[in-house]
Amino acid sequence: MKLKSTLTSQAIRFYNYTGDEPVIERRSPIPLIRGLQDKYGFVEVPLKVIDLDFTKGVTFSRGYYKGHVIDKLALYENGLLCEAMTDNSICDEFVSEVIGWATTEQKIPINETGVKAFLSQLEVTTDLNLSAVFQKINAIGTRLAKALSSYGQPVPSYAVNGIRMHYDSASMPLPRPPEFVFERRAGQPYSSNEFFSSAPLTTKDHMHILVELEKLFH
Repeated sequence: MKLKSTLTSQAIRFYNYTGDEPVIERRSPIPLIRGLQDKYGFVEVPLKVIDLDFTKGVTFSRGYYKGHVIDKLALYENGLLCEAMTDNSICDEFVSEVIGWATTEQKIPINETGVKAFLSQLEVTTDLNLSAVFQKINAIGTRLAKALSSYGQPVPSYAVNGIRMHYDSASMPLPRPPEFVFERRAGQPYSSNEFFSSAPLTTKDHMHILVELEKLFH
């Protein structure tokens, strides 16, 4: 299993405030906005009152941290999200620094809940033959293709092109970690051996899971 590129990474921290409403909504947001822009060079920052809705997320775009581009920083009433096209350990480190800066420099009493969330979306290459792994259902793919041919749409036999795993989330409280996805890269020939994978994990843990998956099916 080889990592080709990081498509999207996120790190999220959840927190709460003391009092009946977020302290940040009872004070001018200008020092916070200017401070974040000066510190991390965000190209786009919230400029209008309509942009300051913490229930929807107050968004900063295109900042810089230790040589990495931070595509998005979003502040919510109960959490903070960082998104970048890099290992999400960088996002997590960035979030820690922002929270530390906000509590010390801006005197915002942020109380972290201890809950973290991650999203890792990767493009990888592997010689894993999914069709061979799921031989028992290949006959269904052949029947699908045969039916389509009878409609005047001849295609090669269908084959399993991915794996999705989830848990019974119907009774789970929000926020809910999303599903795990491992599937052939859309728009690429099967011969390229390129796959897309998405997991609610750190980039490091995500790659460990993919390596184990590859070992399991070889």
